[in-house]
Amino acid sequence: MSINNPKYILVHCSAVSRKKAPTQFWAINRYHGVERGFPMSSMGYFGGYHFFYEPNGTELRYKRDWEVGAHCNSKVNGVSMNFQSISLCWGGDGDNETPTPKQTENMRIRIKKLVEKYNIPLTNIYVGPHRLWTKWKTCYGKMLSDDWAYLLVKPKEKLAYEREAEEKIADMKRKLDRVREIILKIMIRLNKFFKGRKIK
Repeated sequence: MSINNPKYILVHCSAVSRKKAPTQFWAINRYHGVERGFPMSSMGYFGGYHFFYEPNGTELRYKRDWEVGAHCNSKVNGVSMNFQSISLCWGGDGDNETPTPKQTENMRIRIKKLVEKYNIPLTNIYVGPHRLWTKWKTCYGKMLSDDWAYLLVKPKEKLAYEREAEEKIADMKRKLDRVREIILKIMIRLNKFFKGRKIK
């Protein structure tokens, strides 16, 4: 049995407007199973993606991480991307609409977990749209830049005022530590001085 060895994260869109289809999970499952003939996953679904995000943000699964996908047959180093990636698909027409805030947030959470779990490099090549590997497609849609998915999880660079505030806080902590050290020394000396003395 073939096993998926995740090295990449590929993000797709369903290419069906959420205005026409507010829920899409089952329609994709039927399309992939009946019309495309994709195999059934261990979870009992035919969808070629690992994760799917309904327009209301609900995260659903077609496949386990270890299962070979059916979402991108382009090859990297002679190996189909289906055998070396985990796929996320958001329901919507990426050429005419962007993911909803809930879709975006739940994909961000999932991508972050996958990046950490599989030690996937944080670049817009390893975390990116389907179109990077299948040039004739626009997926995950013209409305989103190539680095959109990567930027969801890219560590935020601190602004100048944030760095300055952190430095001031660190300096204040150092000064407080010094004051505590001085107070402790004084208390030790006072304790030694008054030790054994009777107070009248």
